[in-house]
Amino acid sequence: LPGTVFGDEHSFINQWMEPIDYSIAGSAHSHPGFSNQPSEADKDFFSNTGGIHFITCQPYDRNSWKAYDSRGEPVDIEIIY
Repeated sequence: LPGTVFGDEHSFINQWMEPIDYSIAGSAHSHPGFSNQPSEADKDFFSNTGGIHFITCQPYDRNSWKAYDSRGEPVDIEIIY
């Protein structure tokens, strides 16, 4: 998207440049370290983008992800592999 900024430890997407899409259900992204807990910036993003959000972290395997609701509260979701 135009205006996207990224660096070694961060990225920023200008959501106002995205087309309007009311079917967006949530988001998924990764953290570079070993924590899949949402940051304050993540929680702000979650509150404006759908209802379910996934964060994964190192070692990026089946057990390193966690799901959150739009307030940043953990959600139990069964993933079928």
